[in-house]
Amino acid sequence: MNSSQIIQKNIRYLRTTLGITQEQLAFISGLTSACVSRLERDSKCNPTVQTLDHIAEGLKIQTAQLFDEQLASEEGKCITELQRCMNEIMKLDADKQRDVIHLLDNYIQLGQIF
Repeated sequence: MNSSQIIQKNIRYLRTTLGITQEQLAFISGLTSACVSRLERDSKCNPTVQTLDHIAEGLKIQTAQLFDEQLASEEGKCITELQRCMNEIMKLDADKQRDVIHLLDNYIQLGQIF
């Protein structure tokens, strides 16, 4: 898979994981919906670094992650989902964050028993 195909796959994967449309990604990235559509489907599209920076910002990731071949793999999907959960946990107050950590610790310990 070449870099363009990896970028296409990752943009589409991350956008759908966030549950947003191409139009919504375009809006939050400051791009046109035609540009986002082209990035996801046209393997001959050669986006500028600035365009990729805008997309990455809209997807709340580092630009380098767009080039990660493993991102849309099963392991990459788990990591992405964990990062999304972590971002949500960080929005909670400290007491609720501790509660979540406690629940996760208990769940992990149960998994080691079974």
